[in-house]
Amino acid sequence: FQHHVEEANCNPQPMTLLHAFVRDELAARRLHVVPQTISYMDVEADRKLYKTLVTVPMESFEAESAAAEVRGDGVQPDVVCRLKNGATVAIEVRFTHAVDDAKKQLLERGYAMSLEFDVSDLPPAGVTREQLNDALKESHRWLWLDGAPLRLAKARAAMRISWSNNAWRVDANVEGNPDVHPAPTSLAQAAKRLLWAKAQLRALKAQGVKGEDGARWLGQQEKVDRVAVACAALRLDPNQLPGFLLQRPPFEKWPIRALNHHGYSWQPLVFMKFGIGKAVFSAAQAGEWSVMAMPDRCDSEDGTLSRNGLTRTAARLHLYFLQLEAQGWLHGVPSSTRETRTFRPKFETVEQFLSALAT
Repeated sequence: FQHHVEEANCNPQPMTLLHAFVRDELAARRLHVVPQTISYMDVEADRKLYKTLVTVPMESFEAESAAAEVRGDGVQPDVVCRLKNGATVAIEVRFTHAVDDAKKQLLERGYAMSLEFDVSDLPPAGVTREQLNDALKESHRWLWLDGAPLRLAKARAAMRISWSNNAWRVDANVEGNPDVHPAPTSLAQAAKRLLWAKAQLRALKAQGVKGEDGARWLGQQEKVDRVAVACAALRLDPNQLPGFLLQRPPFEKWPIRALNHHGYSWQPLVFMKFGIGKAVFSAAQAGEWSVMAMPDRCDSEDGTLSRNGLTRTAARLHLYFLQLEAQGWLHGVPSSTRETRTFRPKFETVEQFLSALAT
């Protein structure tokens, strides 16, 4: 099974039955599922190179065609898959040696994505298809060499490093009227769930569910149902939400990239929790609650703290609270800097809120 090469320095090695079998099996498959991988990699952040863990979420792709040992531009991957959009994916099967830097560069240049699948600890004489299927599900066997999923994962790792290296500062303009971004279709769906939401609130109250238990209950609900619950608690018609519950986040020079979802899907819940009552609260407290109550809205949150102790979710909420303060819907508690400001509700009861809303 020794492969033919044109370069004299390739140092060809006999291909084992295992390598050939895995190569041909991968070439025969159309659906490929790469499990989540976690690897130590070099990541550039703040103009420095860091060795850090990079997590690439599960990725799947469907090949329109695939073949083994297809010669490319100076490189011959073990398997080349062609996707429906014309992009190509290279898969290297590792048995005796890993892909070196020179070959990695050629793969990066010639293919949309490239990966390495490690079978070096499996019997050289081969495995069964069932054993191969099990091995394909083991994340430690996969290594991303290049591709959009890896680049996105490294960008997230770089942001995590940069976030922890710096103290977050307010550099956004939070003054003026809300930049309203309506979502009529989703809010109409929430309106249809309003009776259900009211019944759920009565049941939760009767059971004495509150605090973290209430937040975790919310976190188990669908996005639209959570909005319906918030509207029911605030006694608002989802089809007629005020603009400050539908606004775009303010622009920042250094994007936070947290709560990057439509305002209707998280702002009514945040105001339900923190906009009514007496208690003084901080963005950090609101961030912890939001991760429990809206995990899919806080999907980019990994708990990394800035040097002044804010997660990215808390920083986004801090900006939102500053917006509400500027727009007259929340009281800011004075402090030395805007970054350390805490807040308290303007309205002690829903009735007071509705009265102010009506005027």
